[in-house]
This record gives sequence, structure tokens and C-alpha cells, in this order.
Amino acid sequence: MRKIIFIVLVISFGHCFAHKNVTVSENYGNVRVLFTTSFYYEEINKALIIGQYAERLSKKLDYKDSITIWFKHDYAKNNKDSFTITHDLKNDPSKSNNIFLTLTDTEYSVKDILRLLEYSIQNVNKIDNWDGKSIIKETNTKTSELLNTIVQEKIYRPETIHKLETPNKAVSYYYKDESFHIYRVENDIEKVLLKVENVFQFSSDNDFATIIFDTNESFYRIDNNRLSKPSNRIKIDNAEGNHIPYTVKSISYNKTSISFFKSKNSNQQRVMIYLQDQERLVQNLDKIIRENG
Repeated sequence: MRKIIFIVLVISFGHCFAHKNVTVSENYGNVRVLFTTSFYYEEINKALIIGQYAERLSKKLDYKDSITIWFKHDYAKNNKDSFTITHDLKNDPSKSNNIFLTLTDTEYSVKDILRLLEYSIQNVNKIDNWDGKSIIKETNTKTSELLNTIVQEKIYRPETIHKLETPNKAVSYYYKDESFHIYRVENDIEKVLLKVENVFQFSSDNDFATIIFDTNESFYRIDNNRLSKPSNRIKIDNAEGNHIPYTVKSISYNKTSISFFKSKNSNQQRVMIYLQDQERLVQNLDKIIRENG
């Protein structure tokens, strides 16, 4: 056990805090997606999925002017959420009908953003620094047939952001109808193993397994190559306040280390180990070390 603890600690302490803001950008037809954050969260890929749906929506509504959707990620949950809708006349004064959405939040709802964009396109000539949150509340029970049809179309997990790429592609997901469908490719066929409402983090560092965090305090484990069922949902104790991505490393087929710092300004790291054969998470290796001298 001491040997395992030592290996896990060495692997886990490779994590460092480079939390300067970064902005990623992708274009989908007339839609530009910007995402500003301090860490590479899976929420970035959700924003790119929203961007692809936005392009499809604009085509259906025959809207050809530019749309910019800027996601400003409130990853620390500082309750600074705000949605504004304007014309981007400062950057492009030649087009008074373009749409600029600035969205500050911790997690983004695909359908809410699309509902907001649909409303903006249909009322583009009236846009005047709108409060998007108020519009979402007004339209919350009025999802159009068009939007319901569009979100029935699959959009696969993007693989365009290098920092979010995974080496093993056997397990991935697509978004459809307000759920993330986690699948594994078996004999060239996609087999859906899980449906979750959100993906906080998607981690796979080798051929053994993929760890899917559906929240900042729970995860599932899926074998990449063995045709086994997903694990039960594993709860991480006392992680409610964690908003920093986990460091996930496979030690062997049966053992995965999962670690995080208690805050972005803390040097206190908590190291855990997931035992696949027991479907058990050892919640705190430091405690075991202390108890065993």
C-alpha cells in the first residue's frame, strides 16, 4: 500500500496552477464563438456545440448577418451571471443587423442560449442592449417547434481544442435533446452507455478508461476497450466548493488517481484513488498516510 501511495503522490504533484485567462475562438459559418476562462473546462466544448446549433438555427431562419457569442466563464461561481445582447457596431459599424451576445455564467444551458438567439434574430431591428436573462425568463415556456427539432440533431464532442483532446477515441459523447449521450465504439457501432445532463470534465489519459465528471463532485468510469458496464456514479466527499479541473492519471487498469487543490491559491492538494475492481473511491490518501505513520 505504501508503494501505491508513493506512486500516486508523485503522479499527482505534476499538476500546476497556470490560471491566467485564455480565450479560445471557433467559427461556424456566420457564427463566431469566443470562450474566456482560466482553465480548460469541458464547458468550452459545450459552447462550441451551442455555436454549431446556432449556425443551423440561423440557416433555418435565413439570417445571414454575423453572430458573435462570447462566453465569459464565471468558473468560481462568483454570481456575476449576466447575459447582454447588442449590435457590435464598435467592431463592425457597417452591419447594423449583426448580433453580439455576451454571456457570463458558470454553466450554460444549450436550449436557453438558443432560445435567446432565436428571439434576437426574430427581433434584430429592436436590439438595444437587452438583458438576456429577462428574455430567457419570458420565453422559458415557449420553446419553438423549430428549436425542438434542431436540438434533436446529434452534435458530437468537438476535437478542435488541443488541450481538451483525449488520446483514446473509443469513448466519447454527442449532445442531443438536452442530454449528453456517452457512448463507446464497439465493433464499429456506437453503443450509448450513459445519459447525463452535464459534463463538467472528460478525462482519458491512456487506453484503460475514461472518467466522466457529470458535476464538480461526482464521476463515472468507463472502460475504453473492455465491453463492460459503466461504474456506478461515484460521489467525491467534501468537494462542493471545488471549481478547478481534476488531475486524473491511470496507474494501472484497476487503479486511477484523482486529485485537486482545495482552491486556486492553495498548495493543499487532496489525492484520491479509485479502485475499479471494488468500485470504491479512497477519498483521502493523506489521511491514510497519517494513520499508518
